Amino acid sequence: MTIDRKNLPDAPPEGAPTFAEMRGYQTASWSEGSVAMMLIGKVDRAELASLFHSTAANRLPTKRVLAARR
Repeated sequence: MTIDRKNLPDAPPEGAPTFAEMRGYQTASWSEGSVAMMLIGKVDRAELASLFHSTAANRLPTKRVLAARR
């Protein structure tokens, strides 16, 4: 999910994602420029975090990383 940061009173920070759990789902939230993003999944937190720590993933634009991990 993406949203314009100006529409969020407390947008997530840029750079490294913030992880949380909500009703049994793991979430990762972060911002890039004027856009805030969130990933939500029924996965282990370590698996979700691995999307952000993979060397190969860090070289790809965000859209390509998400498509590659489906």
